[in-house]
Amino acid sequence: ELRLAHDAVARSDARLRLLVTVSGTGFWDWDVATDEVYYSPQFKKLLGYADDELPNHYDSVASRLHPDDVGVMGSARAYVAAPIGDYRNEFRLLHRDGTYRWLATRAAVLDDRSGPSTRLVGSLIDITEKKSEQFKLERSHEELRLLSGDLLRTREDDRTRIAREIHDELGQSLTALKMDVAWLQRRDSAKDQSWTQKLKDMSADLDDTVATVRRIATALRPGLLDDL
Repeated sequence: ELRLAHDAVARSDARLRLLVTVSGTGFWDWDVATDEVYYSPQFKKLLGYADDELPNHYDSVASRLHPDDVGVMGSARAYVAAPIGDYRNEFRLLHRDGTYRWLATRAAVLDDRSGPSTRLVGSLIDITEKKSEQFKLERSHEELRLLSGDLLRTREDDRTRIAREIHDELGQSLTALKMDVAWLQRRDSAKDQSWTQKLKDMSADLDDTVATVRRIATALRPGLLDDL
């Protein structure tokens, strides 16, 4: 029975090792009080090293942190001092090939019945590809935002240009016509009543047209036109 139990444990251990290898998950164990650490072979493999090439030292990871992510060690220590839920974080570590890899970790304080524990045990996975896609998506959103702003500015510029053309060209032409009609009214009003009435009608039509032009121009660019 003892042999059967031993074989069962061995098979279970083999399955677990295979699962860890296939999933690409690394494991680590860190005593924040003494800085004693253990990095699993898969952890080291994520950084491009064999098990015997990367020492189980605190600086093996701390020295490889991206300059913008050095605060991750402090946040882990703070979590151990007051653990609530799981510890989760994302950060970059220098790979053997000279590039930085994005990694995600999830950890918890190891329960110690003898007193407060200072050991943090966790897993680590490579999320570099996921982060790359995320950054591409963010860049696409930003480019779309900028493009939308450009389109809005272009549309506003077009509205301004059209309103100005209506004001400067069509508006002035209509005003000139109105002045000509007024001149004809003054010149010939006493000679022919039908002619006088026709001029009055033309003047009224011009007034309506000027008002319509002003309304259209104002709708295109409110406040631009105060006088036609």
